[in-house]
Amino acid sequence: MERSYLIRREMLQPKAQTNTNRAVINCTRENLCEQWLKFTKELHGLSEGEMVLAGKFLDKRIELKEKITDDELLDEYLQSTKVRQAIKEAANVKNTNVFQNMLSNLRKKGFLIEGDRINKAFIPNISGDAKFFKVEIIFKIDG
Repeated sequence: MERSYLIRREMLQPKAQTNTNRAVINCTRENLCEQWLKFTKELHGLSEGEMVLAGKFLDKRIELKEKITDDELLDEYLQSTKVRQAIKEAANVKNTNVFQNMLSNLRKKGFLIEGDRINKAFIPNISGDAKFFKVEIIFKIDG
């Protein structure tokens, strides 16, 4: 019995490759996008509050992507008053002026681009029912 366990474990954890490090970040489906934004913070510079709001936009986009496959329609629907109100509430933003200021900051920092669409560079490539999400970071040395 012990031996079969070791074989399965080895299959799940292959030997380390040269020039490769691996880390596992545990999260829930509800905080995946916020964790994604925290992990990539050096690439976008969003504040904590902006990451929470942006994470809720990404959560909603991933949820709706299962039903709306046309990206243009999906982007348009995400900007509807009904959806924005739901995102505002999910991010626990009480004041409308604060919400508008945060949206303005998301535009200035490139999260929201023309037409208030989410910049594709911020969208994790993940399906709604995924059990894991892998990120590959390549450090190009001297080049």
